[in-house]
Amino acid sequence: MKKIIASIAIINFCLNISYAKAPGKPFATADHVLEERIQLLDGEVEMRLTNLVKTKIIEYTTYKRGAERIIKKSKLYFPIFERQLKKYGVPAEFKYLPIIESNLKTTIRSRAGAVGLWQFMKGTGQAYGLQIGALVDERMDPEKSTEAAAQYLHQLYQEFNDWTLVLAAYNCGAGNVRKAIRKANSRAYWDLYGYLPNETRSYLPKFVAAAYLINYFEHHGIAPQTVDDDMVNTISAKIFEELDFQAISEASGTSVEMIETLNPEFIKGFIPESTGNYLLTLPSKDMSAFLTNNYSAQVVMSSLPASYVRDVVVPAGVSFTNVEQITIEPRVAIKISSASISEQFDLHRLHKKETLTHLSQRIGISLEQLLDINDLDQSDLNELPQYIKIPKR
Repeated sequence: MKKIIASIAIINFCLNISYAKAPGKPFATADHVLEERIQLLDGEVEMRLTNLVKTKIIEYTTYKRGAERIIKKSKLYFPIFERQLKKYGVPAEFKYLPIIESNLKTTIRSRAGAVGLWQFMKGTGQAYGLQIGALVDERMDPEKSTEAAAQYLHQLYQEFNDWTLVLAAYNCGAGNVRKAIRKANSRAYWDLYGYLPNETRSYLPKFVAAAYLINYFEHHGIAPQTVDDDMVNTISAKIFEELDFQAISEASGTSVEMIETLNPEFIKGFIPESTGNYLLTLPSKDMSAFLTNNYSAQVVMSSLPASYVRDVVVPAGVSFTNVEQITIEPRVAIKISSASISEQFDLHRLHKKETLTHLSQRIGISLEQLLDINDLDQSDLNELPQYIKIPKR
């Protein structure tokens, strides 16, 4: 009886595995078509069709829901990847690397402790300037982690002078690639392939499959999901004082969930006090409301491509001076000086039970004058901003 039960369990297990891996439709793309498409990708990394590459392509194109999520996120992150990679002379095809590292998930953490889009270990991330601590983990910051990865890839190329070997070294470390080169007595990737760690041998096939997916998904009936406009149309601002996400949400009208999504590096739900080291990213439509309540913040970057950049967001009634606009493809960085505010006013943080009437009496001006300085009226008295401008003494 026990043998029968065991046999049934094994059969069920095998059926479940078969069912889980069975695609909705048989993979019908001929090998010569796959080979032709791969050759058209044409990059610095050596791409070719092998049995393992085909297996990985089938995996990526079969599970359509996951593929659709990846393609959706690629529209969000690829502009960042392309700009930073170009800045450090790294071939554009390395934008596919985070697909195999993290499935383009900013907060993903491996069992070994690697974190973020580029799966940096703590030591490597810190070596390339990323802040990693209990409050902030910049491995989850798409912008900063990508710049660190581009620097790392550039350094690997300085050693190996071969981008396919750089890809392998990113996975298993430069030491293992050096060891494989010595054993194979060759620097050609396919000569030393058999001397690389098992995981690394499947790394290039995964990379080729990821590149194939992004470029040919339409041939496999995959329809990418639409990217939320609030995720694409964003503006970032330097933050100096400690701010929690709930307060940011109340000031800007952005949901806490959206703030968390756009600012994954702040792992405790607030931005620590700093000298402007940290950026808050919000949907462009909400930044004006946030700045109205936080005059010390400085807008520094818009995520919109240059052809779509709108005017700088400035709170109504506030006159900014020394505005400098610097074009950086495909983004526009906008630096705003707060000199015009600091020369005339101090920022006063309202205490819990403090009213504007009490404040105006204490500093010796009328309530109407205080409201006018802050572009407020009587209807705003029940929902006051956290900081109030007051005339310098």
